[in-house]
Amino acid sequence: MTIKLATTNDLDFAPFFFPIEAGWAIPPTDLVEMVSGTAEDCMMRLLNGDVDVAPVDPALYALYQNELRILSALVYGSDMNSNNLFLLSKKRMDSFEKPRVAVSVRNHTGEILLKVLARPYYGFEPEIKPVASDLDALNLFSSPEIDMCVVGREVGMRAAGPAAERGYFVEDMSKAWWLLVGQPLPSALFVVRRAFVEKEPDADNQVRQLTQFLRSSLQKSREFLSTVVEIEEKRTGLPAEALSKHYSSQKYEYNAAFLNGLQEFYKRAARLRLISPVENFNFFPIIAHVAPAPESPPRRTVSEDKVKDNDSKKKERSARSRAQERGITIIEGGKKPEKPNGEAN
Repeated sequence: MTIKLATTNDLDFAPFFFPIEAGWAIPPTDLVEMVSGTAEDCMMRLLNGDVDVAPVDPALYALYQNELRILSALVYGSDMNSNNLFLLSKKRMDSFEKPRVAVSVRNHTGEILLKVLARPYYGFEPEIKPVASDLDALNLFSSPEIDMCVVGREVGMRAAGPAAERGYFVEDMSKAWWLLVGQPLPSALFVVRRAFVEKEPDADNQVRQLTQFLRSSLQKSREFLSTVVEIEEKRTGLPAEALSKHYSSQKYEYNAAFLNGLQEFYKRAARLRLISPVENFNFFPIIAHVAPAPESPPRRTVSEDKVKDNDSKKKERSARSRAQERGITIIEGGKKPEKPNGEAN
């Protein structure tokens, strides 16, 4: 029985799938059937049984954890900023108390991560405006009814640079998470359907072979990275330098930092009742060992207590601004200030 593998031309997954498309990596005979589609559709194809293995957003594993198993050797993420999950804002983030935020209904991790970060990091409570896709979120951002939008993956990378050039405020939310928690958050997990694992007698061996095949595809991408970058530059219009830097910063193997960051994300999301608790990771095949966490890059520490203190000061400033807008004179220290040049009150 072959494994049906979901593939996508999304630029984030080019290191996995482009070598297969180009013929650089050849799967073992009768092992893999490639099923192409969009990255956003992977979860639905898994649930429908159209594919057996696919990359999915971390939030989707938590939402469907009883139906899925995590491939124990493959992950997609970076040690700090992923460059594929952005929050765009028309004003400084700390100037809002309840911003209206457009988010795709298929960007589960984007919405949940925003809600997890909102109060402890940004100091606001988002009012979510659901839309059909990341592109719809970006389009709605140009209207006066929206203050912010969350955009991910290719749409996010396309939008971040032009948005910053036009004076908008751009945040890589995975970096915000890392600054707050001190642990990275993987951008995607490769998962296999539990039904496939339980139905196929040789599932363990087949999945191991698939893992080795995908690792060999990744190796080809490393050897011919300039070609991968050139193809993606032509397809997306993104500059080669940015793509090369993006791919070079990504990691594809689990380590302790990724697992700790993922577990912390699930704990915080569960406390907010955004997902069911994830007590244990269901790896398949069973993970034998995990590499130690790499040395953390230098970072500016942002404690949650400090953010709360800043949030309190922001509210005071907001109250002051509202009073001044209504024509109310603010008296410093309980005493009305003297007017300059000796003017009478």
